Amino acid sequence: MNINYGLIPPLESPKRDAEGRRLGAKERGRTKKRMVGERALADLDAWIGQPALAAE
Repeated sequence: MNINYGLIPPLESPKRDAEGRRLGAKERGRTKKRMVGERALADLDAWIGQPALAAE
């Protein structure tokens, strides 16, 4: 499945880890992908929690 990232607001990947050390390019990419996944799961949980529309 493909995704068009132009449809969702961009995320800025962190440049430093929790201890303040600089992240390398690979780790920044992994962190950004993890952030996108976390945002998607949160949005999915919010969507699932909405009441269903009744068909008339």
